Amino acid sequence: KYALSHGQPVNSVLDGVLPLHAACSGGDEIVVKYLIEHGADVNAPRLPRRYSNEKNRANSQLIIGTSGSTPLHFASANGHTNVVITLLQHGAHPDRADKHGVTPEMLARDGGFV
Repeated sequence: KYALSHGQPVNSVLDGVLPLHAACSGGDEIVVKYLIEHGADVNAPRLPRRYSNEKNRANSQLIIGTSGSTPLHFASANGHTNVVITLLQHGAHPDRADKHGVTPEMLARDGGFV
């Protein structure tokens, strides 16, 4: 809330990841809803690694998805059902694949969440 109230764009990028990606990965439904209410794009893809600096690139690779991963990919991969439902209710596309052709449903199945 602080960042948004002080002018941080809701769809700002850090290491190729948007705030909504991070909130969905962590399963924080309250933050997810707050970001959506303030204009976060529920279908925004994770951007290429070029937005990351070299120092943090290896570490960030472990916690974020591949290029093209949407907020729904992050929530599905981590089994955050309530966040998945919230995203779908706000227009997230369930069949959108990342750069490797992986859909959110495939991630949920692979993780044993479906």
